This record gives sequence, structure tokens and C-alpha cells, in this order.
Amino acid sequence: MRRFFAAAVGSVLALAGFAGVAQPSATIDLIWKDNGTNEIGFGGPGFQEIQLNVILTAGPAGSEGAGVSVDFREFGAETLVLSASREFNDNPTPANTPSSGSDSVLPIQGELPQIRETRVELINAVCICDLGIGTGLEAGQSHQLGYVTFNVALLDRSVRYTITSDADGPSDGVLDGDGNEILPKTEITFNSAFLELPEPGALPVLGSGIAVLALVYRRRRYSVEP
Repeated sequence: MRRFFAAAVGSVLALAGFAGVAQPSATIDLIWKDNGTNEIGFGGPGFQEIQLNVILTAGPAGSEGAGVSVDFREFGAETLVLSASREFNDNPTPANTPSSGSDSVLPIQGELPQIRETRVELINAVCICDLGIGTGLEAGQSHQLGYVTFNVALLDRSVRYTITSDADGPSDGVLDGDGNEILPKTEITFNSAFLELPEPGALPVLGSGIAVLALVYRRRRYSVEP
């Protein structure tokens, strides 16, 4: 286990033991709030802020939470991050798992996310299931760990940017259903997000008959937004 949750949380989880679970795995998805997919390609007039949600989906062994990172080095500027947070609200996440309250599956944020140059590390949420503080994720269940809001007004146009996810931060880690860190990390699927801003002159014009708006939808969609 890693230290991305608070020390008290780690101490409690350690008491649970380290019984193995067959084939622990997990998936981290980066999903744009505006369209519910991992790819967005429209920047209209006044288009400046965009929110990227970070989603954990548990593998066959379930999950007691995670702390992961978002890497936006292709943007090339730390100042483009407006906020990075765990979203404390009662809105349902894609798998109908509230982010707070007695029914939350992962109600605890161990530490605040850290902005480090062109990365946001430690986007996290966990449970202490043995004490009834959260229930954890069952196999196939998803939960929003947090989000990052970018200001993209100064980004170059006609460039396709890639934003990646990983668990390489010094405090990152993904837990299985017993609270053990999933290792090797090759058992974790880290998916990317994509952003492309067209040239101002290429924006759609009503009545022009020119279709230049391209939104490429990913096969996996999340129909409920936080």
C-alpha cells in the first residue's frame, strides 16, 4: 500500500491483513465533462475553461480507492491548470456512486491533489471499509476520483493534445478490494484524453453548409455527469 491516504487511514487498512485476491486490476479513464467522452474537438467563441474528470473502474477483485496523476506536458504551461480537486457533492458518478454522504463508496480524500509543473498528482479517494466508512467498489463499478480544470484559451490551434494518466507520483497507488496496492502496475489500464482546438477561421458558421465540427466519441460513454 502507498501513502496517498492519510496516515490514520493507512494504519487502519494495515490491520485488515494482506489476503490475496485473484487477478486484481483496475482502469483509469479521463473523461471530458462537456461531452462525456475522452475526446473533444470544439473551441467556440469564449471557449476557455474545460473540466477533465478522473474515473476509477474496479477490476474483478474490486477496489478500495486510488490516488493517480494526470500529465498534461503537451500543454507546456503549469498556469493552464485552474483547479484540481476531489469533488465533494451528492451528485451521482457514472456508476451511481455518490461522492459524499453515508452511501458513498470512496468518501475519504487523504491529501489534496498536488500541481507539479505539468502534472497533477494525488487525485485520490479511498474508503475504510472495515469501519464502515465507505463500501469500496465492486467488480466493474466506477467512481469519480476527482477532476482537473484547464484554461485552454492560450493553447495553439489546430494541434491535437494528449493528456495521460498514471500512478507514477510519489504518493500514487491503486488499491484492490482488500486494500492492497495493485502490482505490477501493468495490471492497471491508464487511458488518455484528447483535445483539439481548430483555427478560429475554421469554426462552424451557421448557414454556410460547411460541416467542420468533429466530435469523436469514444466507445465507452458515461451518460451521467457529476
